[in-house]
Amino acid sequence: MRHRGATHSPVAALAVLHAARGDAEAAESVAGRIPDPRRRAAALSAVARHFTHIPVRPLPGTDPARTDPFTRTIQHLALTVTPSASADRRTAVHFLSQALNTSGWYHGLPVLAQVEPTAISPVRDILLVHTRAALDR
Repeated sequence: MRHRGATHSPVAALAVLHAARGDAEAAESVAGRIPDPRRRAAALSAVARHFTHIPVRPLPGTDPARTDPFTRTIQHLALTVTPSASADRRTAVHFLSQALNTSGWYHGLPVLAQVEPTAISPVRDILLVHTRAALDR
């Protein structure tokens, strides 16, 4: 990453690897180097997902939702090799709150649904209002 830069490196996967090793500080540092806020949100959400132990399946190819298949595979492997580690909700919420405060906030919704399920309905309501307003223009 030092030579190729965050744009051309699998930074989200690297952040998840740090999380799997229990190094939240390194995971945050790595994810924070991503200049694009949407990609940064995806990385932060991937780390939050790891800390909540939300299962993830590797993707066989290109995902229409533009989820990075390599990161998904690393997430799956990280959970597989750390099954005895306990979920860390507090750390997950820390990463999730950072993800939700970017323009890529929607990447955090699956984690938000696990961490705070009651928050999903208000998010849906807000989204519907904005969608209707955009259609009315």
